[in-house]
Amino acid sequence: MCRMLAMTSNRRTNLRISFDKLSKIAQLYSHKDGWGIAWLDRHNRFELHKGPKPIWESRTARRLIQNVQSNLIVIHARKSKKNDASRKRSHPFKHVALGREWIFLHNGGIDCPTPLRHRPRSDVDSERFFCYLLDVMEIINSSKTLDEKKLVSAALKETLKNTTVKTALNFVMASPKNLFVFRYYNTNPDYYNILYLKRFWKSKKGLELNKKVGEIATIFSSQPLSEDEKWYPLENTRLVAVPTGIPEKLETLDKGLGRENMISRKKVALIHE
Repeated sequence: MCRMLAMTSNRRTNLRISFDKLSKIAQLYSHKDGWGIAWLDRHNRFELHKGPKPIWESRTARRLIQNVQSNLIVIHARKSKKNDASRKRSHPFKHVALGREWIFLHNGGIDCPTPLRHRPRSDVDSERFFCYLLDVMEIINSSKTLDEKKLVSAALKETLKNTTVKTALNFVMASPKNLFVFRYYNTNPDYYNILYLKRFWKSKKGLELNKKVGEIATIFSSQPLSEDEKWYPLENTRLVAVPTGIPEKLETLDKGLGRENMISRKKVALIHE
């Protein structure tokens, strides 16, 4: 299983302190099977770097995070029961759909059909689900053009009909436009958690690491990364979105997504064009 961290800010900023805290958590709970960091660059493209080492041992990961400045940054520390660490299996995953790049990182165990349009580059269930979700998004969008947030919500609702969630489907997905976060667990809610907070730098007192007055960030994490702040848990089966660079506008898109699957476990065949 894995640890995730995602942030969007109204100014190009860094995640150095949060990276350090996530690395310590990863080491404490042996999330040792690879790492990944992705961020949105100045050209609205995603830079993606991954590696097979434990995140706390990777000089590359630490060097990258020291230099990254972005409105959108995500970090993943992988833990696998198979001890099958490799760069290919490390999150996030990146694919192109609907004319733009998407990234995806996940925590939990799932099973879903094989995607037809977007081919996974690994054998990881997370990437298979990601590609399947992109397939569904393109199928829905072929008949009617939807706002991106409505499209992701509609596609996720359809995808969940064909997905078996063994433990959890906690994920972060992002395009250059929006940061999406979904929480869905069937067991161990304390472990399969997603929490969030908003940070405001209102004065120069206590500012560090080049933070500026007026900077605002919304941060999502698998575990609290501070003790002196209030972290709010995302409700089970809730999908939220935050426009990139506009952290104040955290919006709930759907509540109860997949809840009927938690009860019935029925699968409905998806008809591909």
